[in-house]
Amino acid sequence: MLVVICLLCGIPGSGKTTLADQLLTSLGDSFQVEKVSIDDHIPAHSDLNVASWRERRKDVLNNVRHRADCLSKADQTRVADDAEVSNQLGVIHVLLVDDNMFYRSMRYSYYQIARDLRLSFCQILLTTSPHTCRQRILARDTSAPDYVGAESFDRILHSLQEPNTNLKWERNSFVITDNTVHITALEAFLRKSSADVVIPLSRECGPRHGVNSFLHRADLALRRLVKDSMTDGSMKVPGNQLASVKKHILHHLREGSSFLGSESQQLLDGLDCSSWTDDSHAVVSAAFYSEIGNLS
Repeated sequence: MLVVICLLCGIPGSGKTTLADQLLTSLGDSFQVEKVSIDDHIPAHSDLNVASWRERRKDVLNNVRHRADCLSKADQTRVADDAEVSNQLGVIHVLLVDDNMFYRSMRYSYYQIARDLRLSFCQILLTTSPHTCRQRILARDTSAPDYVGAESFDRILHSLQEPNTNLKWERNSFVITDNTVHITALEAFLRKSSADVVIPLSRECGPRHGVNSFLHRADLALRRLVKDSMTDGSMKVPGNQLASVKKHILHHLREGSSFLGSESQQLLDGLDCSSWTDDSHAVVSAAFYSEIGNLS
């Protein structure tokens, strides 16, 4: 069985939940769709503080990871209820996550799950006009889980980072621009995405693995950048902060991280980590200096 984690993203009122419900019932027999809605766990109008909000989102992420892991090991007893479906040849199980996903780092966390479990990953962006979205929000009951206040709506609208297909991990992205659901096109997209299994990065890092280890070469390059920056009299950045930047970049290359600025993340996410090249050095250097600039 093929498993694909599919994210629905877009501003509030763009039609994500409506699309999710349509996909639950309208896809062909070769698809099994399971929906996870953030609104069921974190009502949009809740008064959670930032820490509690992040914990709730982390819980949802962990639940998706657990469910994806179960589906990828469908022959185990913990998913016995799904055995009949899971053992059908050619079935594509779509884990559909319904959320705004306005920050790229939010979406990347789900990509990491697909990468860790060797599953597939894709995104569907709804680009309904802000005016239409506002009208839909105003028509909702203010006590409904999906109700969003004007301030939150504007914040999400102006913070939305649309999928960038130039980034390797966001290449499987489908954009709905006319607010019309094309089921046949979505079926083809999901089928194509399900065949694109994400391969985990090598965790090897250190001299014992030889100079061809990508992470080892990145580590060496960053050490040189830190050293050069510390001896450059024009740069007034403390050594401990330079070391922290180096650590965060390596962590991002190894496992993904939200500790970096958006520009640095985009640079690093576009890297081909299968081999170290001059381009790799240039990208890592650019990300390093971008982070240094954010410190000043």
